Amino acid sequence: MNNNEIQKNIVLKKRLEDFQVHEVVDFDIQETGNFGVYVLKKWGTTTWDVVNDIKKRIRRTYRDISFVGIKDKHAITTQYITILNGPKKNLRAKNYILEYMGQSDGPIQRTHLRGNRFKIKVEVKGGIPVNWVYEHGDMISQYGVANYYDDQRFASVDKDARFPIRELILKRYEKALYYILAQSSYGEARKTKRFRSFLQKNWGSFSECVKLSPPGWEKNVLTLLATKKSSNTTYKKALSMVHKEYLFFLCNSYQSYLWNKVVLEFLESLGVISLRLNGKVCDFGFYLTLDKDTFNSLKQTHIPLPGPKIDVEEPLKDFFIIY
Repeated sequence: MNNNEIQKNIVLKKRLEDFQVHEVVDFDIQETGNFGVYVLKKWGTTTWDVVNDIKKRIRRTYRDISFVGIKDKHAITTQYITILNGPKKNLRAKNYILEYMGQSDGPIQRTHLRGNRFKIKVEVKGGIPVNWVYEHGDMISQYGVANYYDDQRFASVDKDARFPIRELILKRYEKALYYILAQSSYGEARKTKRFRSFLQKNWGSFSECVKLSPPGWEKNVLTLLATKKSSNTTYKKALSMVHKEYLFFLCNSYQSYLWNKVVLEFLESLGVISLRLNGKVCDFGFYLTLDKDTFNSLKQTHIPLPGPKIDVEEPLKDFFIIY
């Protein structure tokens, strides 16, 4: 069975309830401490949107709220968060429930994360025998699966994989800012898409762009560009005004893309990929079976998220480059 048949005839995550993610942590919850501990259950919204709403409702800053993962928007998810001096009560909104669990002496951190439990409904169409799905499900149970970041993580990136953080790292500040401001994101409101389309056609005429800009950091950035001489220094200054949480999200998106590329190329170097599927900005390669030695080796292999301070051993080091 070829890759096209698989992508055409297997449907995942058609409805919110078809994809459920439950975070597993090793974290002490007690009766006393400076941090409130909560379980966040959400659906049809992002972790960022929920955290922003919580900040406004309880009057806290972003630094007061800690969590260890960004969960999918198009799913029902649960995860743990901590809030410095958080309220000892539950919070409810249209798309989430924040359940108070107790207190802790410190914030939750990535070291507390043990993994995620997934529940995924698979819809199989007529082109694929059901037995084929069960057989390969058994293989996944035996050998595991390469846990790529999926297309939702790249919602802010266009099909040509133009990442603003890559341009920022390479000190191409104008191009980085252009991608941040003028690149339409999946699922945006129609009005916002019109604004970004206008920016694409009128980049450089910033006085005109300010008039159509939504209020907030985008308008502040464009106002600066409209009043200052165009230069690398000006664009660098403008980048410092971008919403810090959004900038962090873009950085996380680029890290995820690089991690996917490293995993794909690493598996290709082992010669084990037998299934390759096309994604929005990168391909996903999977093995279906492994010999015993390769399986045991992969179980001991740790591939960290790319970053400036990671320590990578051979043979993985050669795969960590900027794309």
